[in-house]
Amino acid sequence: GEWLPHAVEPEAYNPAAIYAAGDGAVAKAGDVYRLKKWDVGFVGHLNDQARIDALDRLFKEFPNSWWASRRTGRLFEKAADIYTQSRICWNNAIRDDVNMRVFEVLATRSFLLTQDVPTIHELFTDGVHLVTWKDMADCIEKTHYYLAHEEERERIAQAGYREVLATHTFRHRVRRIVEVCGV
Repeated sequence: GEWLPHAVEPEAYNPAAIYAAGDGAVAKAGDVYRLKKWDVGFVGHLNDQARIDALDRLFKEFPNSWWASRRTGRLFEKAADIYTQSRICWNNAIRDDVNMRVFEVLATRSFLLTQDVPTIHELFTDGVHLVTWKDMADCIEKTHYYLAHEEERERIAQAGYREVLATHTFRHRVRRIVEVCGV
């Protein structure tokens, strides 16, 4: 068998909504401009005590943060809004594998700080497309660093966006299935 990782439909997570800038100007859909109002953002289930403890520690350290449950209505729009409005999007893996959140965040041109799992390195380059953390001390240290280094953070976010569009859409996965099946 062959491992076929998750992927993303970029249009589902494209921050296509119009965001108003602080000076009253309006950014049109597709513009690079994003209204960043949260230091850390998270979208996902809170059904694991380790995840709850990690988020509790992270949000105590960075109180200007926001989270939403995946059970929230308007999933795509709400997730894209939170990712887009967050300077850092936080993720931890489920079962030590790359989850959907990796692809969703990158599709919104947002910076991803994700748990270091072996399979992530098969898909992305740490420090180029996204940044990984090994434990919560490392996570907090990197969060402080990337909040203070906006240019570097945004450069990584843009590289992650380009990589996810170039190699990790559902279209890419379907092509691979067709290749493997010999259709």
